Amino acid sequence: MDKVYYNNTVAVVSIIEDRIRPYLREHNGDISIDSFDGKSLYLKLEGRCKNCPSNDITIDSFVRRELEGYIDEIHVISDIDGELLDLAKRILCKKEALV
Repeated sequence: MDKVYYNNTVAVVSIIEDRIRPYLREHNGDISIDSFDGKSLYLKLEGRCKNCPSNDITIDSFVRRELEGYIDEIHVISDIDGELLDLAKRILCKKEALV
C-alpha cells in the first residue's frame, strides 16, 4: 500500500529517499534538492547521473513521474550542469560552422 502524505515537503523527501535515490544509486548516481517552496522543486543530479547524456530523460520520465504521481501541482526543475551545457553549445557551433 502506498503512503498517504499530508505535507508536500515530507512527501518530496520521502519519495526521493524511498523511490528515486535507490534507483539512481544503482547507476552510481544520486540526487539532491536545491530548494523547494511547496510547488517548485529544484533538483540536481549527482555522481554519474550528473554528466550522463540521458540525464534529461531520467528527470522527465522517471523523477518527474514519480513525484507527480504522489504530489499534485508540483513543478520539477532540474539544474543542467554548466560544463555539459557549454560542451553542447560548442558542438552545435562546430556543426553550424561546417554547414
